[in-house]
Amino acid sequence: SDIYSGELDRMDLSKEIRLLIDRYVSEQNALGSRFGMLAYLLGFSDCKAMFLGKYLPTEAKEMNTEL
Repeated sequence: SDIYSGELDRMDLSKEIRLLIDRYVSEQNALGSRFGMLAYLLGFSDCKAMFLGKYLPTEAKEMNTEL
């Protein structure tokens, strides 16, 4: 990141353009973070369903109900 910030400093951009770049990068980071959170939650719900027996093979379900 130091490489890119140095490059931006050497470009001598106006404050308005730097602010626009900052907002764009911040928005992309927020979207990536949100995507990661949703992927984690979906994975967690799949694991929960598996542990509750919804995704177990039929034979395993029968064994589970006999216990």
